[in-house]
Amino acid sequence: MTRQEFTVRVHHEDGTLWAEVIELPGVFATGDNMDELTESLTEALNLVLGVPTHTEWETVDPDIENRRLVVCA
Repeated sequence: MTRQEFTVRVHHEDGTLWAEVIELPGVFATGDNMDELTESLTEALNLVLGVPTHTEWETVDPDIENRRLVVCA
């Protein structure tokens, strides 16, 4: 398995979360909560990277908008 890390900027707007992957312009996802957002980001990364991935937040702190996402493919 290959391990990659991406910076994800999380935004809160109108009661919904959306996030963008800084190192992969145009890759973004939405969700009503962090679980949904993580699932959506995983799906987006699967499409962009072309391989099934497993994602985990390196730091999960609801007060931090910039987070590191660890991706294993």
